[in-house]
Order: sequence, then C-alpha cells, then structure tokens
Amino acid sequence: MEYQRSQNIKEYAREVVSNSAHIRMIAKNPQKPARDYITNLKLILLAMALVFIGLLILIFMSKDILCAQLSGMFLTMIILYIVKIVSCGSTINAIVNSTEKARIELTPEGVIRTGEYQEIKVYWSSIRCMRVYKYSILFLGKDLKSTPIMAPVENLENFKAFIEENNIEVQVIS
Repeated sequence: MEYQRSQNIKEYAREVVSNSAHIRMIAKNPQKPARDYITNLKLILLAMALVFIGLLILIFMSKDILCAQLSGMFLTMIILYIVKIVSCGSTINAIVNSTEKARIELTPEGVIRTGEYQEIKVYWSSIRCMRVYKYSILFLGKDLKSTPIMAPVENLENFKAFIEENNIEVQVIS
C-alpha cells in the first residue's frame, strides 16, 4: 500500500487545524458535520469589531466611562483573536512544510504516523472510528487520551481495502 500525499495541501492543513481545535466536539459526536475553525474565528472577530465600533460611537455621543471601559475590553479581545488567527496561519504553514516528511502506515496492530522527529502508534483496539472529511481522514481514539491521527483523503481507498482485508473492526464515517 503506497502512501499518497494530499493534492490540496493548504486545504488539508486547514482541515487538520480545524479538526484539532474541535477534537472534543468530534469525540462526542463523530457524525457531526465539520466546522471550519478559522472561519468561525473570523466571524467572532467581525462581531466583536462591530460591537467595538458601536461602543466608540456611544463614547463620542454620551461621554460614558462605562462604554470606554467596555470598548477597551473589546479591543483587547479583538487583539487576542487576531493573534489566534495569525497563529492558526502559522500552524497551517508548519503542517504544509512537515507533510513531505510525514507518513501514515496501517499495520494489523494499528496506525503508525511517522514524522520528522517522532513516531506515533495507535492500536486498533483504541481506535473508535475512521472519520472521512473532504480533504482528510481522522482516526479517532475511543477516549481523548488516544492521539488522533490524520491522513490525506487520497489514501481512503487504500485504507478501506487494508481494513477489509485484515478484518479490522473499525467504523468508517463519511
């Protein structure tokens, strides 16, 4: 079985970041549709910016000290969300750069992810399901202690064939 790299590496990396951020929600309900984490952050940032602008207008109209304090709080939150969005962009770039060296291998014992500096092995007995997204495949553990492993969706047919050939009991959710 030959491991295939993602054809849409940026979208794959973005999906990895989103799934990593939402791993607790995915663990509760793996069938739930995927959410784009960065888009959610941008929408929250836009809503806070609109509230901030409204507070600035109130400050100039009423000279209220409470509005000034609230606007300072919202400005701080806006800056924190901007930092969070930038860090997500950095994480995406790091994933894009590291995928050349990453490799996923399925064995009869479990899933092995080999990276540049480490190797992670998750046994089939601790894998709850294999969740298929648009650009990625997530091997989700039975509990949050198990490391979730992600692979490009281009490997889906190979993975399904391996699972079927070896009679591995794992739920595949599309």
